Amino acid sequence: MKFKAKIISAVLAASALLASLSAPALAFIAASEEFYVNDRAEVLSEDTEKTIIEQNRLLEEKTGAQVVVATVRYLEGYYCDEYAVTLFNDWGVGDADKNNGMLLLLATEEKKAWLTQGSGIKKDFSSDYIDKLMDRYFWDDFDNKEYDKAVSNLFDEIIDWYEDEYDIKLTSSSTSKKVSKAAAEGIQNAVDTVKTVAGGIGKASIAVVVIVFAIILSIIFGGRSRRRRRNYFTNTPPLNGVPPMHFNHRPTYGGRRTSSSSFRSGSSGFSGRSSSSSRSFGGGHSSFGGGHSGGHSGGGGRSSGGGGGRR
Repeated sequence: MKFKAKIISAVLAASALLASLSAPALAFIAASEEFYVNDRAEVLSEDTEKTIIEQNRLLEEKTGAQVVVATVRYLEGYYCDEYAVTLFNDWGVGDADKNNGMLLLLATEEKKAWLTQGSGIKKDFSSDYIDKLMDRYFWDDFDNKEYDKAVSNLFDEIIDWYEDEYDIKLTSSSTSKKVSKAAAEGIQNAVDTVKTVAGGIGKASIAVVVIVFAIILSIIFGGRSRRRRRNYFTNTPPLNGVPPMHFNHRPTYGGRRTSSSSFRSGSSGFSGRSSSSSRSFGGGHSSFGGGHSGGHSGGGGRSSGGGGGRR
């Protein structure tokens, strides 16, 4: 009886030991069915997930690279970079030979995030460059709990980098969001330019009023002065039979024409400014929209622990 009790105790102890050893492995999330995004924290919009999936399909088709996004609420005691690198290597992100994939991990409740890159692109897409990208396009929105916006903006910049690095253009049906963003920026630039031009015209109008007023005064007082001189000599009687001398000054008024032409010359500068601002319309990369296409053709890149973010 005592022997059986010892056996049972040993089995229970072994089971507890195995459970404790397997606990860390269970802390890491598994890849989703779509592979490219696993929003375990439920902070991404449907449109953003569709964009990530659609753009990854095109990127993987042309380069073998993948940009995977994963979100969790807690890191279960791990550092964020450790968690991200583990997911990257376990899921096999990127091309197995090129090692050119990336994985972005968000831990929303711990206010941490990490972007790790494959060892094959660490030289060109360095950890310092990652920190700069995240400082500019990610952290402000992330800290304001606008996680969807933070991921969307950073994902755009990463896709742009791949397009430049591999000299490709990713086109898809998912273009509306990014084009709208570029159009909005162009419209804002145009509004700012109109305000600047309006302010300049306002100042120029004041200058024109002053010039016209000065010309009118010059005509009025100048005319009176000339009339006084002519009347003085006209009414003078002949002296010893010799008529008086008459002075008839007729100054030209070319100055008024010159002033107006110079103003027209100045106003042409405003049109030049407007034309330069119009060039800001359009442009932008076509990369947003689309729908779920799914499918992961395999990969297997490795990360040696590089990246950037908050650990």
